[in-house]
Amino acid sequence: MGTAESAITLFVLARWFLEATQDSLPRAAFIGVACLSPILEEILFRGLFLRSMKAYVPGLRAALIVPTLAAAGHQNFVTALPGQLVLCLVYLRLGNSLPASVAAHIANNAWAVYWMHMVR
Repeated sequence: MGTAESAITLFVLARWFLEATQDSLPRAAFIGVACLSPILEEILFRGLFLRSMKAYVPGLRAALIVPTLAAAGHQNFVTALPGQLVLCLVYLRLGNSLPASVAAHIANNAWAVYWMHMVR
């Protein structure tokens, strides 16, 4: 299996995990949403799609297209798009740093899960 197929398989498995544990303990939501999903999304969208797309279209265009595709996979496109744009900028400004965009994505999702389960 190639890199693209592996990334897509991991992404599908992560989505399945999130759906399967949606009504479970907040800990399962935290692991799935705050840890697994950001890693897989960043590998797929920044590590694979953005890196590949930059070879065919100018950097700015690629930096707008890929976050749009990534936001389309979220429940609420409008609220996901700004975050996806920021993650793309983090990745690009730090020299195509996948660890930096993964860390930023995990921090964002961890805060969102905490807010949803602990504060409300």
